[in-house]
Amino acid sequence: MLFHQLDAASLLLALAAIALAVGGLPLLKRAGPAIAFLIFMVPLPYELERNVGAPLKTAATVSSTYLLQTLGLPAIRDGNLILIDEIRLGVVDACSGLKMMVTFAAFSVGAVLLTQRSRFEKLLVLLGVVPVAVLTNVLRITATGVSFAATADKGAQDFLHNLHGWLMMPVGLALLALELWVLKRLVVDDREPMDPAALFAEPGAGYR
Repeated sequence: MLFHQLDAASLLLALAAIALAVGGLPLLKRAGPAIAFLIFMVPLPYELERNVGAPLKTAATVSSTYLLQTLGLPAIRDGNLILIDEIRLGVVDACSGLKMMVTFAAFSVGAVLLTQRSRFEKLLVLLGVVPVAVLTNVLRITATGVSFAATADKGAQDFLHNLHGWLMMPVGLALLALELWVLKRLVVDDREPMDPAALFAEPGAGYR
């Protein structure tokens, strides 16, 4: 596993070296953010997955159980299991939401790099990665619990379980769009915007 991580990380160093060799520091500064963005393709270390995934599973189980109870279902938490009458809904490693969090972090960083927002707004977007990813995972587990309680058909349960997993990213992106929309109306940016053509003439330019 460590070999795959080093292999992917070496590609980033190679791309940075190529940019430096071809265009010197100016090109490296321009290409740096795009190259650094590729860090999201590097697999997470196993120790990190284990140490971070465990508390994420616990948080998802506790929150989903509470939400199911709020919806009127007799949900009981037993470790990382959610018991709904005779239904045993297990929150396993794949359900921790860690991979979703990394993917959502990539989208959030992409939004920060591509949108013209104040540093404060960009910081809030990055700080919102964990809460939004956890919320999305909790909604998925809760929806799965409601679906399992509504039907006992195994085929329908499998289909709905997979469907809720597929919907995680669209829901996460919708929450990201909502976050950007709210921030746009809450945060007032009084800086004077530059001519868009100036972005190609001056690296990192966006405002005067």
